[in-house]
Amino acid sequence: MKIWQGALRRLERLMTRCMRSFRHDRQAVILVHGIGEQRPGQLLREFISNVFDHRAGERYYIKPDLVSSLFEMRMASVPRIDGQRPTTDVYELYWAHLIRDTTITQVCGWMLRLLLSKDTKIPQTLLRLVWIVRVVLVVALALVAWTATKDISGWLKVFAGGAFVALPSLLAIGMKALRDEYLVNFAGDAARYLEPRADNVSRRQEIREAGAKLIEALHEKRRYERIVVYAHSLGSVIAYDILSNAWARHSRTRDPVARTSSRALRALEDLLNKHSCPQPAPDIDAVQGMQHAAWAEYRHNGFQWRVTDFVTVGSPLAHARWLLNLDVKTEFADLVRERSLPTCPPVTEEINGPAKSEKRKVFTFTHAYADPDNSRAKRSVQVPHHGGLFALTRWTNLFFPYRGLVDGDPVAGPVAPCFGHWVKDVSLRLTKGFAHCRYTDRSLEPQAVEQVRLALNLPMRRPLAEHLPAKLHPTVLQ
Repeated sequence: MKIWQGALRRLERLMTRCMRSFRHDRQAVILVHGIGEQRPGQLLREFISNVFDHRAGERYYIKPDLVSSLFEMRMASVPRIDGQRPTTDVYELYWAHLIRDTTITQVCGWMLRLLLSKDTKIPQTLLRLVWIVRVVLVVALALVAWTATKDISGWLKVFAGGAFVALPSLLAIGMKALRDEYLVNFAGDAARYLEPRADNVSRRQEIREAGAKLIEALHEKRRYERIVVYAHSLGSVIAYDILSNAWARHSRTRDPVARTSSRALRALEDLLNKHSCPQPAPDIDAVQGMQHAAWAEYRHNGFQWRVTDFVTVGSPLAHARWLLNLDVKTEFADLVRERSLPTCPPVTEEINGPAKSEKRKVFTFTHAYADPDNSRAKRSVQVPHHGGLFALTRWTNLFFPYRGLVDGDPVAGPVAPCFGHWVKDVSLRLTKGFAHCRYTDRSLEPQAVEQVRLALNLPMRRPLAEHLPAKLHPTVLQ
């Protein structure tokens, strides 16, 4: 009976491989928009029309989004091109409707706390701008105090009389426009999401739940071999939080398989350990290739985590030490050390190495499971810990360098100094004017659009078949 059962299992695995070989792979891209009064589908249509070049024959179709609970939402499907790219479905995570009723007090309180931060926490690229704002505010307050103590007379009376009539109305119009269009609609989104105060937590939770449901739905469909997350501006912080929570909850969801391997994961850990024979460190492209090989190995081991890439553009995560502090006592470094904030590479711990005096840095632990071929034996495989998201998911960050007062993107910058040297930071060309919204604008920044395409790695064809380890050696626990 056992012989027949083993033969049936082998036949089932063979049939599964045969079915996969005839099936066309699909990949999904999740878009997460940034701050402001975004309309449903606005980012989706902008992204599709610019990143996919219809002049080169890259067609797309807008279809109902049956995954989202919002009737407003649509998704886009880009047909496969044989030998170049699998079918690509593009979804948008829309969250603008979940942050409402922001008050000017909430925004001003958040901005004041940032302005009063220690200079050591403020990014060097923004320190001059922050000091300009500080000086302007102090001068304005001093001017108001000075005029309140003076008796204006003489030729200023006529001017003051006219200004007294007109100025209040002009100030009211200007302040209302500034408050409604910028402070509330734009800065308000950042103030409500980035500040973990009690009155903001429910909004943060609703946004993260919407993103988690989308990630889970695409995994449960098992229709996609690969999922990519693309996020702009504040959306990159939201996407980072969603991926972190999704990884902690679902990274070890697993189907039983007969053979497993941990060679690719161990090769990644080797990069973080000193060798007796010094070797040149691999460049970031080589590291990302190793990360993808580890992801493919993880999938082959039966684990269902499908997110291969995280692509951020115009991301305020470059200023995470300034923006993501939990409170005055808990620093950003504390959140990283306790693995509340996943880094790339993941935070490691030390274990005993092969030699008695040797210590080894690791971000994985041993996961044991029942041997499907022998009920008395156990097998094992290495898996990343709860903060090990970016062992398997590659992170590419694009930004326009900021200089002067208005040139480039002051919101963005390199992310690797905060989150680890395995992040691939791509510095785009120097620009004139504010460039925060140009990352997918083909008419203004065609080179930036091409860099976005490279980061998404959309031409991937049959990613699992091409990146499987050559041999898999199971480990049997006695």
